[in-house]
Amino acid sequence: MDKKKRLEHVCWGPSVFLLVLGICLWFHPMAYSKTYVGGFPYAQYAFLQAGDYVLEITYTDVPANGRVIVSSQALVDEQNRQGVVFAEAEFPEEEGNMSVSFHLEEGTESVMVSSDVGEGAAVFDQITLQSVGLLDRDNYFLGGVFILLAVILFFCGQKLLCAGSRIPLLLLGIGIAASWPLMNDSLKWGHDISFHLARIEGLYQGMKAGAFPVRINPIQLEGFGYLSAAMYPQLFLYPVAMLRFFGVSAMLCYKILLFCISIATAYLSFYSVKGITKSEKTGLLAAVLYTFATYRLNDLYTRAAVGEALAMVFFPLIAWGIYEVLWGEWKRWYLLALGMTGVLQSHILSTEMCLFFLILVCLFRLFAGEKTGLLKRIVGGLLAAGMVVVWNIGLWLPILFYSGEGLQVYGSNNDLSLSTAYFSQMFTFFSEAIGPNKVSGYTQGEMPLSVGGIFLVCSALLIAALHGRKKAEFSPAEKAGYFSLWMGGLALVLSSFVFPWQQLQKIEVLNQMITPVEFVWRFLAIASFLLCLSGSVGITAFQERMGNVKWPVPVVVAILLCSTAYYFDRISYTVEDMADKMAIAGIDDSSTSEYLYEESDLSDFHREDATIRCSNGSQVAYTDYHKRGTSVSVCVLPGKVEAGAKLIFPLYGYTGYGVWVNGNQVDWERLDSRVACDLPLVKSVIEIRYLGPSAFAVADVIGWIGVVGSIAFVVVRKVYGRKGRSL
Repeated sequence: MDKKKRLEHVCWGPSVFLLVLGICLWFHPMAYSKTYVGGFPYAQYAFLQAGDYVLEITYTDVPANGRVIVSSQALVDEQNRQGVVFAEAEFPEEEGNMSVSFHLEEGTESVMVSSDVGEGAAVFDQITLQSVGLLDRDNYFLGGVFILLAVILFFCGQKLLCAGSRIPLLLLGIGIAASWPLMNDSLKWGHDISFHLARIEGLYQGMKAGAFPVRINPIQLEGFGYLSAAMYPQLFLYPVAMLRFFGVSAMLCYKILLFCISIATAYLSFYSVKGITKSEKTGLLAAVLYTFATYRLNDLYTRAAVGEALAMVFFPLIAWGIYEVLWGEWKRWYLLALGMTGVLQSHILSTEMCLFFLILVCLFRLFAGEKTGLLKRIVGGLLAAGMVVVWNIGLWLPILFYSGEGLQVYGSNNDLSLSTAYFSQMFTFFSEAIGPNKVSGYTQGEMPLSVGGIFLVCSALLIAALHGRKKAEFSPAEKAGYFSLWMGGLALVLSSFVFPWQQLQKIEVLNQMITPVEFVWRFLAIASFLLCLSGSVGITAFQERMGNVKWPVPVVVAILLCSTAYYFDRISYTVEDMADKMAIAGIDDSSTSEYLYEESDLSDFHREDATIRCSNGSQVAYTDYHKRGTSVSVCVLPGKVEAGAKLIFPLYGYTGYGVWVNGNQVDWERLDSRVACDLPLVKSVIEIRYLGPSAFAVADVIGWIGVVGSIAFVVVRKVYGRKGRSL
């Protein structure tokens, strides 16, 4: 069989499989349905999306004229009264079956199905809620994706395989394999998953309400709005949040994000390590080692630490960038700028840790490296730093602004010595998939705090390959691996119980700098990549020294895959599932107070107590009340007004809100941690919306000009460069 025929068979089988899978999904859409069975007085749905619904009710022992009521106390009606009734219907007889239809204009929490026959009366035997039509289009979306992939593979697969695209396809396969726990119709529950689901849904709801960029998450803090969207980088969440506009469920959006993280990790680690070592083989080994690194998988599936997992995508690019700036071609400083931008737009704490290691590397190069050409390299580093500042000004300026506003997160004082790891934990081969973060001294049942035992094996191979040789005899790749091994060891020590964190925290200046890290075992993230780089170099160097023996690669890969398979099996059978897509979409994670002002109490905010209040006994009537995202509009009709009366609105009082009365902007104040303004003396229309300080808008413009200008510069330079070569 010739090569062309073999490629046809290679492409034909997967194409048919993907086509069949896509068709099955396309013709298997499912409306939302949920059933309560057993005698009970009411049924409550934690969250229902906007749409039409039908209730099929079986009931018994209902007195004459009894009624079924569908309502929610989590909404406020147009007259500013707490609670909205969506439907009422009279029971047709004492027992039997009935249907009730209702419509929701917006996503609604705490939808209650009850009766008026007496408190605690168990009249409902069964209630089935059925959506009218589809509320999410996951199957259509996935079916379309699979059918498109099948078509591309069938018509273009041979060309792709013949055109040297095997490595990109292999990297895609590595990313897909690392996403195996996502291939189901439920969501595995992780430590921080509710926070990140709320971030995605909050971006969608904020954009839906007309905000961009979204800086106040409108669904958090029980709907009063929370500053997480400004204080936590959101850039890479926007694409998946936008899928919500096309009917993709919040659950699938989250899965797509994790899927893309693993694929991007495989690609960036390959090309970055290849750029450092000038070896495709070493790059491929690094892609496998890093994508399946225990700590990275722990971030994705056990901790659900999406921000840190996103940041880990860009660690290889930072390493490549700093290598080029300090030892390679300094004009490639843009790699360092892109890597640091990626980390900064993913996770602030990871940015701080990366800066610490970059400073150490720069100091090493300054004092221990050659001095020739040093000025050019300093210029390259400064250019990278300048671009990071300009490109990301729209992120760091709001963070700096609100950091000076007395938020609770900056008043915490964590004892970092309680969040360390033991060396006995750091190199486990077979890790459990569940467990909390325990204080130092207790490891039984703790989550995996490990880079993976495979890195111990790879480090041993590197040491064996370099043993007995002078440093001057090392190749550039071996020097990079050797240096990376030392830096990885330092990261392990920083995350361990032997490092004197408690003593450092006694120094006030250092305490202010290091306390935000919160958990020092986070340094295992940096150690994972550094040991991945040294390990991949170690494997290739060991093979070369031993006369190009083949066995190290299959042995290392086999150990790694066995370790990963065990972890994935533990995820499947020990981690809690959540399959209710509707409930997942309603998760608002309103249990954190980090970004509240110091005087605020989290327990003061409830959806069931979200009406406009008057600060004294003044009499006020309300009409046309509407709350959409972080915007409120209402018509007030004052009656008897007491002096100094204030209207207090259900919006948390972050600096940046604007209040307009009859179209004229007025001053407002923070009262009971909420936005409050003077009660008008006459009938007035009041509008409130979050705009942010004007400096934020200027920063956004500067950032976009920087990004667009950089892209334009690269394009123009390439175009004119080609013309110059043609001349």
